[in-house]
Amino acid sequence: MMSRRRGYVSLCMIVLMLAVPWTAAADSNGRGGDETSEKVKITTQKQVDQSRVEIEIEFENLTTYMTYEYEITITRVDPDFAHEIFTGDFTTGEADEYTITEHWPPDQEGPYTVHSSLIYYESVIATGTDTFGWGDVANNSQERNA
Repeated sequence: MMSRRRGYVSLCMIVLMLAVPWTAAADSNGRGGDETSEKVKITTQKQVDQSRVEIEIEFENLTTYMTYEYEITITRVDPDFAHEIFTGDFTTGEADEYTITEHWPPDQEGPYTVHSSLIYYESVIATGTDTFGWGDVANNSQERNA
């Protein structure tokens, strides 16, 4: 008789658990809902007079006094073939943002895509991408009007 009763109670508990919706108050980072997650902003600017591109990566909403790693990859047609890779690390101070500026001279016509990853303890915690065109600018010539 006791085993039937236990079975019935267990079955009722399972049905009750499935019927009641469960919610959690956290964003995708697993933190409490009051903090925003890390962000990556990428800006590219052609420097025609120097035949290169200035790539500026802004990492925002960082934890102060922490060390992060980053990887910036520039691809063209094949996303698995990198034309250039910049890596490094930085430590935040009192500010919750950090900016990295790199310069790169494309060696052939684009468009190119900049992929950036923010890494903390070997885990990618934020990514960003941006695309820029590159063509006659590489030859220091003017655009042609057809």
